Amino acid sequence: MNIERFAFPTFIFFIFVKAFSGPIGMVVPLVNYSAVLIMLVLLIYKWIKNLLVMPSLIIMSCLFIFYIMLGTLNSGLIQTLFGVYIFIPFMFSVAFSGAIFDGLLNYSNKYFVFFAATSVMGVMYVSSFGAPWLGGIMDIGSYSKVVSRDWTAGGALRNPGFTAASFDAATLMLISFFFLLYKLRSKKRWISYALISVIPLYPIYLTTTKTTILTYAILALVMILPSFAAIAFSRISIVFSVLFSYFYMLPGQGQTRYDETNTFLQRMYETWPKAMGLLKDNYAYLIGKGIGGIGTPSLLFSPQSYNPADNALVYLYVISGSVSVVFIILFLFKFLLSSFHDKYARTAYYLFAFCIFTGGVTYNLFESVFYAPFSGVLVGVIFNSRFCVMRKFNSVNSTSVKMQ
Repeated sequence: MNIERFAFPTFIFFIFVKAFSGPIGMVVPLVNYSAVLIMLVLLIYKWIKNLLVMPSLIIMSCLFIFYIMLGTLNSGLIQTLFGVYIFIPFMFSVAFSGAIFDGLLNYSNKYFVFFAATSVMGVMYVSSFGAPWLGGIMDIGSYSKVVSRDWTAGGALRNPGFTAASFDAATLMLISFFFLLYKLRSKKRWISYALISVIPLYPIYLTTTKTTILTYAILALVMILPSFAAIAFSRISIVFSVLFSYFYMLPGQGQTRYDETNTFLQRMYETWPKAMGLLKDNYAYLIGKGIGGIGTPSLLFSPQSYNPADNALVYLYVISGSVSVVFIILFLFKFLLSSFHDKYARTAYYLFAFCIFTGGVTYNLFESVFYAPFSGVLVGVIFNSRFCVMRKFNSVNSTSVKMQ
């Protein structure tokens, strides 16, 4: 059975459910978890099918099992399993990245016009009338979960629209309008581009998510550059973000004085170093704490050691230690040196990578309902030879020698 054909519809269904998690959570709360369940079934099926024919999958599976065991030893089984649950959308998108990326390239407007319109309408509706799902609670067994956060920043409502949190609403608008603008860019419809690009600015502002506003503004400007310049900008930005994150996650940074009203500086000088402080000895720095050792799993099951991480690389390092650094280096190597077969796909990939991965500087991508699946697609595609291969520098050099 060809399960690849189910991948993109499942992916879009997941986005739909999370885009309307507020109203859905009030009426049929279990639907909020149905998409993840379908993802898990397809993921397990593909894992069983490919395990014995892909050596890389065997290695990844062994590492994953090891970090489940390590997490269980350090944090307990339930907390670790919840950590595994958080990774399902990301892992699903990596596993089915080819089919999903094809769908995004060919059918993105069909869906993201809808998501762009409804995400904007949701924020404007909540801003004008409020909503019954704000602060709502749904009970699942013995666990109570907030349907949609009802909280403020500086006296202003952090507006979630139809989603579960203001950050989710802002991220959905960022992603949806990226696809709309990229289509207009490819068709060189610059007047429409200019008009549509300003639509989400005020709604994103209402979510009070400052970093998303900045990312969107930069993205809208970078997208009008020639492709080679936009791709170069994306590559440089991602490398800088990685180096920046690794430098400021060092524990010594927590001793620096800073403006405590600035949430970005608070992450740099407090949240990230304190997260690294969860690693109590040299062994932990080498291999990490295991899955579930940081973020939401610890908030729910061991709140005394809770740290949100607020950075994708910090989150990964606390979980898997130096192993995460190896994987990041491999990813950067491919990210910088890969050559795409199709120019349209290449430009779309690198612009979208800037859109998604820069969010990882101030948020751990894996716990974001929208960043997680899209970042999984980007990671999977760069290792997929159907879309790109490593540049053959030797053949280029030999050609130049022959010409001489």
